[in-house]
Amino acid sequence: MCNLYKVLIVEDNDIIREDIEHLIDWTKHGYKLVTGAKNGEEGLAMFHRYNPDIVITDIKMPVMSGLEMIDQIRKTGSHAQFILLTAYEEFEYAKKALYLDVHSYVLKHEVDDEILLCELEKQKAALNKERNMGRITKSMSLKEYLTRGDIVSQGVDNFFRWHGRSIVMVVELGEIPGNGLTAYKRLKETTEDMLSEYEFESVDIGAREYVIFLKVPESLSEARSRDFVRAFVKKQQDAFSKILEVNTAVGIGPYIFHTDKILDGYKVAKKILRQKVFYKGDCVLDIQDIPPGHGKAEEVRELIKATKQNISGMNREVLHKQLLALFTDLLVQYKSVELLDECVHELIYTLANVNNQNGLESLHDRLDNIILCSRSGNVYELVELYNEAIGKLEAALMPQYSKKIRDIIKYIHEHYQEEVNLSDLSRKLDISVIYISQLFKREVGMNFSSYLTKVRMDKAVELLETGNYKVYEVSEMVGYQTIQYFSKMFKKETGKMPSDFGRSIWRSKDEKRNVL
Repeated sequence: MCNLYKVLIVEDNDIIREDIEHLIDWTKHGYKLVTGAKNGEEGLAMFHRYNPDIVITDIKMPVMSGLEMIDQIRKTGSHAQFILLTAYEEFEYAKKALYLDVHSYVLKHEVDDEILLCELEKQKAALNKERNMGRITKSMSLKEYLTRGDIVSQGVDNFFRWHGRSIVMVVELGEIPGNGLTAYKRLKETTEDMLSEYEFESVDIGAREYVIFLKVPESLSEARSRDFVRAFVKKQQDAFSKILEVNTAVGIGPYIFHTDKILDGYKVAKKILRQKVFYKGDCVLDIQDIPPGHGKAEEVRELIKATKQNISGMNREVLHKQLLALFTDLLVQYKSVELLDECVHELIYTLANVNNQNGLESLHDRLDNIILCSRSGNVYELVELYNEAIGKLEAALMPQYSKKIRDIIKYIHEHYQEEVNLSDLSRKLDISVIYISQLFKREVGMNFSSYLTKVRMDKAVELLETGNYKVYEVSEMVGYQTIQYFSKMFKKETGKMPSDFGRSIWRSKDEKRNVL
């Protein structure tokens, strides 16, 4: 259902007001009546309470006139549209409304359903035009303010369509399948309908980051306010999942009572959102999810030290266990972003140092991916990226092999997920199949197919132990076309079935301490 335009009727004559209220089927034509008022003062109070889109008002009323009320409303920066109810003898008053940018007049004793609908549709069209232009301008200004901190020329008081308490949240999307721009357009077209009961403003900061400001009714208690916000977030995540088919992480920041606190609130929400690195899938985070301290920081630093030593010694089997214990156990347990950053940079420095000391091909791209993942991914993905970087480094650290064999081993590590065979390699390297087969067996100590199987199974074990993938997904990821053949080779190579492997988080603490 589309958003209904809220209409407020302000008229001191009860009969005329009730006649107008019953003149048309408001909902059928896309409108919603809010509680009416008998004078300008009441009308102003109802306006602040309901924030209507269109106000139908008499001019001459007791306590406060319609023109005085319009003047007060205009001073709030509202873009509401007005329809004046006039009598013949009041037409001179109506001319004064031109100074208040009001151009719609209806003679109250001649108004009928056709005249009323005609004026309402004019105001609706004016609202849509002004909102579209205003939203574009406000969105651009708000985006500039959030990204640069500049106070834009229009000022920050006009960013929202409402006054009072708001809450800021930052939303980060997962990878958007297909055309991200097309998906975003679909999202904009349908989200407002799915969340029509809420008042909010959203700004896209990047391809996958959105900042949302939600109006929270000040009449709600703290507990009910929290429920209100969580209900909005849940519906929003459902919308993202339905429209874009992606997971979302949401960082809920503080309440904002004054617009000059927008930037501070955004920064707090961003800090909260960084905690998403310790979660998989959808997550909703608030200030309570930031730990008070580093917990047992020394325990983490001891494991970092041990992991660095094994990187230098290139003990890959132990390294994989240490990475799982470090990222998916200890860091998930303590949820300290500061410790995570320390860990990421310490291990990156060690990898780069080993790489440079041996004069190997640069790991620059892979290390950049790790840093990026620590900001926008999660610890489970970080383990995979470290394993890939270590695998590439390990493949390069083979001085005992001839250059031809190093090239073959490097090719296997980079293409194990594809169909790899000696015939293709012989053509690429311009060497006979028989010569490659004999040379490989002599230098490596096993035949080509056995080595390829070992690489695939080592990778399969790494993937299965992260807990991120199902067996059939791992089968495809390591180059097997059927899960049956994959399971057969896996059992032959490891002595276990793929389903026997679970995440290291379920292992006992004593076993995890043994990796030190």
